[in-house]
Amino acid sequence: MHNPTHRVIQIFDLLSNTEEKLKFSHISKITGIPKGTLSPILAELTKSKYVSFEKNEGFYRLGIGSFKLGSHFLSQISVLEVIKGNMRQVVNGCRETCQFGILDGKNVLYIQKVESDEPIKLNSFIGKRLPAYATAIGKALLSGKNDEEVDALYGGKLKTYTENTLKTTLELKKQLVQIRKEGIAYEYGEHTSEVRCVAVPIRSGGKVIAAMSVSLPYFRSDENKMEEIAALLREQGKYLEEEFENYSLGEDFLID
Repeated sequence: MHNPTHRVIQIFDLLSNTEEKLKFSHISKITGIPKGTLSPILAELTKSKYVSFEKNEGFYRLGIGSFKLGSHFLSQISVLEVIKGNMRQVVNGCRETCQFGILDGKNVLYIQKVESDEPIKLNSFIGKRLPAYATAIGKALLSGKNDEEVDALYGGKLKTYTENTLKTTLELKKQLVQIRKEGIAYEYGEHTSEVRCVAVPIRSGGKVIAAMSVSLPYFRSDENKMEEIAALLREQGKYLEEEFENYSLGEDFLID
């Protein structure tokens, strides 16, 4: 890869995959880009508003230019509007937030969301990435991978976020067997302790290409409601798969 281009891509990947406040020295250390090389790149990205520099705290984040670029990309994928219709049906049925995501490397990337009207709900956004093994939607996506592919993604030990996070890929693979059998994935406070989540994989051409989930706070997540949500997701997920097959839409979501 062209080295200057690769460095710009490194910066974008870093800023889009972290919630931490990254200062100049942090970016240089994590990417391995020498400070003398990094400085003019960040200056140009800041000038063009693809990156924003917070002067008071001295950290960098993605700027409005990146947001416009991402928004334009999403606006071109008309299939997302089809998906949103099915997601609204889920939200209308359970009054909880529904999300749609794809697998991007080791992470789930959220590309569509329909919020509930509940005053207390999950704080998430389109474009957010979370470790797939620590979320129901991510585990639904990983159910399309075999054991060797899961090992290649994560190795043996997994980073823990709460006391409920899976600790090893062996635990993860055991859950994936069950998810493949039942067609439904669950999360019990594995990334955020107060949140439960239910998800279904979405298939096209025999492959898991996406997943749809519902997230809700623990205090609203009794077993009857979880079963109700699972039924809604299965129903709307089946409709989506039929749409994908009828109109060959599945290839839009494949990310290597």
